[in-house]
Amino acid sequence: NVALIFRRSGRQKAAEPYYLHALQIYEKQLGPQHADVASVLNNLAVFYTNEKRYAEAEKTHLRALGIREKVFPSTHPDIAQSKCNLAVVYHSRGDYPKAAELYRASLKSWEEATDKPPEDYEIVAANYADLLRSLGKARKAQQLEARARKRRRG
Repeated sequence: NVALIFRRSGRQKAAEPYYLHALQIYEKQLGPQHADVASVLNNLAVFYTNEKRYAEAEKTHLRALGIREKVFPSTHPDIAQSKCNLAVVYHSRGDYPKAAELYRASLKSWEEATDKPPEDYEIVAANYADLLRSLGKARKAQQLEARARKRRRG
């Protein structure tokens, strides 16, 4: 995955053509509704988010989420990931109601998927807590973080 190598090595802008090329290949070989296409879309959308290209990020995340919701059960980790990533876009743009709804949905997906959620669960909780603090709800943010830590540790 050349695009990911560029992204992780700090050469973010060089990654976009590789994401787009990978997307084209995957769609041609697997069809536009395949889970692997959704993974490429997710990575491309994260790239757009990092570049502050929020309109493109939103559109791409929505497409990835739509595919994932069709091919996976509602508790699948990739759906939780897509919801969180889309929430980050809305959070970054200041659309707090949409972001909050998606953070909650992502947390719920993780909670329903397993008794001991992975580290990603705590990341979603931290993102949601940041949003709550932005809204002046520091106590609720602290409670959320404590609940997430407790749940993660089992």
